[in-house]
Amino acid sequence: MSPPPIALLTDYGLRDGYHGALRAVIFSICPDARFLDVSHDVPPQNILTGAHLLASAGPYLPRGCIVLGVVDPGVGGTRHAIAVRTERMLLVGPDNGLFSLLYRQDPPVKALELNQQRFLLGNVSRTFHGRDIFAPVAAHLANDIPFDSLGTPIDIDSLERLSFVEPEADDVRIECHVVHVDGFGNLITDLERGQYLEWSGDDEVHIVVNSRRVYLADTFTSVAEGEPLAYFGSTGRLEIAVRNRNAAEVLGVQQSGTITVHK
Repeated sequence: MSPPPIALLTDYGLRDGYHGALRAVIFSICPDARFLDVSHDVPPQNILTGAHLLASAGPYLPRGCIVLGVVDPGVGGTRHAIAVRTERMLLVGPDNGLFSLLYRQDPPVKALELNQQRFLLGNVSRTFHGRDIFAPVAAHLANDIPFDSLGTPIDIDSLERLSFVEPEADDVRIECHVVHVDGFGNLITDLERGQYLEWSGDDEVHIVVNSRRVYLADTFTSVAEGEPLAYFGSTGRLEIAVRNRNAAEVLGVQQSGTITVHK
């Protein structure tokens, strides 16, 4: 029987050898390992982007999948190295909020601090826990090592969660926030379609992005080249694009910027 797939998300990029070392360690422990690459292009140390990308992929990851996430600006510090069992998956990585949005989709059932040396590499670097702690633990899990043997239990309520700013709504407007700028420069917000529909009803709305009015459209081809549009993207969240342009650059908005929806 094949081992469960290991879904990888890091901020390592592909230029250096970090991503390759991660895979090499896993293969050395679990030669039959199978991989799913969520992303290796998370901006360095950007935990919010990592959390968003994991949540975007989360509903499509197979049951039993091992998620190995490494966006770890606190490596070598006081943050815990953890493994978390959820209702559907196993998560391995730093306890710094990276799995926050996955916890919303798939609540934690049990969590461990990874402190059993026999499941780690021999000499743990202070700067590369991805290779020395998280990769070997993910590989041992893929080899069906019992979850409870990997470390000391910790309270699931103590797991770090990012302090998200939710959309703020009153009768005439919603203020939402850019949680991610994708590789095309599209602005992905925290406003979900269901919340928008409940608020807007049958009223006509417009959207203000850095003092510029933008209107909802069905597809990118609904507007002329170079014109902005708003739409609900594949993750079900409000997004802002500029057709065949980089919306973040054209509209002057970056991650954590605000966008306002008006009736």
